[in-house]
Parts: sequence; structure tokens; C-alpha cells
Amino acid sequence: MFADVAAVDTPGCTCAQIFVGRSSLLADACGMVFTNEFVNALLDCIRDRGAMDKLTSDHANYEMSSRVKDTLRALMIGHWKSKPHYQHQNFAEHGWGHVKSNLEWLMAFLDVDPDCWLLALNYVCTVMSFAAERSLGWRPPMEVATGITQDIGMLLCFMFWDIACVLTALQCPDGGTSSPFSCLTERPSTKGCTTSGAGDWQLARLASWVQPAAQLLQCSHQGYS
Repeated sequence: MFADVAAVDTPGCTCAQIFVGRSSLLADACGMVFTNEFVNALLDCIRDRGAMDKLTSDHANYEMSSRVKDTLRALMIGHWKSKPHYQHQNFAEHGWGHVKSNLEWLMAFLDVDPDCWLLALNYVCTVMSFAAERSLGWRPPMEVATGITQDIGMLLCFMFWDIACVLTALQCPDGGTSSPFSCLTERPSTKGCTTSGAGDWQLARLASWVQPAAQLLQCSHQGYS
């Protein structure tokens, strides 16, 4: 996918590569500054998920470069390409259609800043990977890919682009002082810690995909079946 603005907190990513598993339906997104960074995104996907049996892609030139072929050859990965202008032959295009519809809904519903599109994209992919899929026998794609039952407790804490109260100064029992955003992965709590000074609180925008929303889990995610 391509964006009109560079993604926030990146070297200037204006595009992203989507990877979709054929049997697991697991979706991953990797931000890129230029399209010739596809091979780096591919290697990142292989490092995180393992080497695939076959790479299915469209007829884009940057997906058929000599470096990509060398990588696939070294890891003994097959490569299948769709015909030019026949994108429907690529299974990932079908998965990207569902990711795109959820991404557009999320950014419009929550009025997300345009430069946060990559965070929102990773957020959507994460929630869809943890949501049960009918065509998989009501199993989440992440469970199908890893064989491990996933804990979705972290998905229910915050909504994406939510407002939370965060302690600006937090003194821990060991004497160390944490950063202002050290508690964003959990609900703010002072259990086991004491606030320094008057316990000043501030409002902070959460633009992290670590806290997916329960509402997105209720979106239409049955199109694969």
C-alpha cells in the first residue's frame, strides 16, 4: 500500500508491504521508505514468522529483483507470480481487501491523524490475527500459525487512539524512576509504587498497536470463508 504522508516515528515510510498466510490467514505489515526495500521486509517476515514454502506475489518488478531471487534461492522458497493486471490471482490481494476496509473504518471512526496510518495498519493486522475466523473453525490466525492459544486480555484494555491518564513521575520501590509512558501496556495503577510530589497526571494519546480495541474485534471478519 502507498500513503500520501510519511508515517510518524519512522525514517519516512510512505508505503508498506502486506504479507498474508494462505493456510493461517495471518497478516503482517512492514513499513518501507522505498519499494526496493521489499527484500528487507521479506527478511523481517521470515525472521519473525519463519520461512514460507512459497512466495506468491504480483508481477511488480521490485518483487522479482535479483536480490529477492537470491534470498528465495538460499532459503529454498518457491516463487509464484500472477499474470500482469490479474491481481485477483494473488491470494494476498483478497486478504488486503479486508485489512484495508478495517483500516479505513478505524481511521475514520476515531479521527486518527493521517501520519499515524502505519500504526493503525499494524493495529488492524494485530487484532485480525487474534480474532477468531470462521473459515479456520473459529480459531484465530495466530493460533493456527503458532499452535499456541493466544491470550486476548491485552486487547481489551484500551481502544486505539484512546485517551489515558499516565503518571508523569513514578517512583518504584527499587528507587528507579520510570519514563512517563512506562505503564501504557496496562491500565494505570499505583500498586506497589508511590507517586513523587503531588502525583501529577497528564493526558496522553495512545497511538500504539499494543493496545488493540475490543470494538474492532466485532468488525466484519468473515469474508475469507
